[in-house]
Amino acid sequence: ARGIDAFAKSAAPKTLPMRGPQETRRIIAAVNSMQAEIARLIGERNLAFASLSHDLRTHLTRLRLRVEALPTPMRERAAADIEAMSAIIDAAVQFAALDASPAVENEPVDLSAMLHTAIEMHRLAAARIMPAVYVPGDVQLLRRALDNLIDNALRHGGGAPDVGLDVAETHVDVIVADRGPGIPDADKGRLRRAFV
Repeated sequence: ARGIDAFAKSAAPKTLPMRGPQETRRIIAAVNSMQAEIARLIGERNLAFASLSHDLRTHLTRLRLRVEALPTPMRERAAADIEAMSAIIDAAVQFAALDASPAVENEPVDLSAMLHTAIEMHRLAAARIMPAVYVPGDVQLLRRALDNLIDNALRHGGGAPDVGLDVAETHVDVIVADRGPGIPDADKGRLRRAFV
C-alpha cells in the first residue's frame, strides 16, 4: 500500500520486493507491472507533447515574423494572441509532465490594469472597474483565465459582456457578465477540471 501511495505521488516506478505468501507475491508482481506500464505510457505522452510543442513553436515563430508587417493596432493584438498561445503550450506541456508542484508566481497583480487591457483588446465597454486593485497571484494564469472568460462570453453570451471588478473587504470579484444561456447545473461541477 505504501508503494502504491508513493507511485501515485511521484509517478516514478519503484519495484516492490517479492515476498510473502503466493497470493501476496502475485499482487506485488501485478503492482510492479502496472507501475512500469503506467510510467511507459506517461513517458510516451510526454514525448508526444514535447514533439507537438516543438512543431507548434515553429509555426508561432513564423507567425511572429509575419505579424511584424501588420499595422500597429492589429500587430499588437496579434502579438498578444501569439504570446497567449505560447503560454498555453507551456501550460499543456507542464500539465502533461504531471508536475506535482508547478512553478506558480505569487506576486502583486493589478487586476484593474489587467481588465483595462482585456477590454481594449476585445473592444468592450468598461463596467464597474475600480482604480488599481492588487491581489497576489500569477499574472499569466490570471490573464489566461480572464481571456478565456471573455472569449467564451463573446462566443456564447449573446453579445458583448459587461466586464468589471467588485471589491469586498476579504476578496475581489472579477465580473464577466453575459446574456447567454448559462451553464447547466449538471455541468458546473466540471468547470474546475483542467482544459474544461
